Amino acid sequence: MILHKKAKDLIRKTPTDEVDMKLLCNALEFLATEYRDVMESQITEDEKKRRCSEKYNRPFEVTPVANTTIEFTPSEYKIKYNYGNKEKRLECPLDLHLMPKTPSPYGVSPEG
Repeated sequence: MILHKKAKDLIRKTPTDEVDMKLLCNALEFLATEYRDVMESQITEDEKKRRCSEKYNRPFEVTPVANTTIEFTPSEYKIKYNYGNKEKRLECPLDLHLMPKTPSPYGVSPEG
């Protein structure tokens, strides 16, 4: 997992007392493991939800960002990224959001 410079800069600028470090670490772990496994068809959505319940006691959801949001705030949602040919950087939209959901006192149901 690689954090883009923009993400690193935002983390550095945010005062540590405003960051839920456990939630941030869980979110990064989720992206690097469960989300990756779903994207690579190694596990099902149900398995992802079960793992989130056991490991994090909360669901995480990756949701699309509206195109209008990207168009109206391109500095927030577009980054230069090296694809394939490392010499050429292409502007790419950040078109997904990671949404931590509220933990359930009873664990996470299969419905999320």
